[in-house]
Amino acid sequence: MNLYHLNTGVDSKVLLNADYDIRRYTDFISNAIKFLEKETLFIKVKKHIAETETIVNGEKKITKETRYIPELPKNKREEKAIEILFNENTRNIFDQNKDFKSGSIRIIDQNEDENYIVLADDIEGDTIFLNPDTYQLRQQKQLAVRDVLKGISNSRYGGVLNPVYLLFQMRHANTSKSGGHR
Repeated sequence: MNLYHLNTGVDSKVLLNADYDIRRYTDFISNAIKFLEKETLFIKVKKHIAETETIVNGEKKITKETRYIPELPKNKREEKAIEILFNENTRNIFDQNKDFKSGSIRIIDQNEDENYIVLADDIEGDTIFLNPDTYQLRQQKQLAVRDVLKGISNSRYGGVLNPVYLLFQMRHANTSKSGGHR
């Protein structure tokens, strides 16, 4: 033990255990997010070019729009995906690239009665993927890491930085530099 640890009154085993537990928790959340992204709901669609008639300033205009029509569901999972697509105000989907960080495609129009959606951009392939619900997990991970990295002050430590924070920060910096998992 060094002088700092003696002043805080925290045993080094406690510090190592806290660091280990925090890492396990954040790793668990990261793995859960990856799992949800891997197992996200998908829908096979058929591309259909439709001509629609609109009246602009008294003139009839014919415009073409690409509609994506979901194929008939083959199982309960596909039924659920189609239900979520039309009933839960889904505004973004993903194509086969599944770039969940920045690759969403905006849904311009949804019509459950006629069973189609219109997208802002064309998709690659014949499958669309719904956005996995990872918001709550990402918030939990961010909160756990933020609180540790902030160095929560505790009255027990007399206003000095939390020793768990220092250990976590030191190890977190080492894994970040070596290209390890955050």
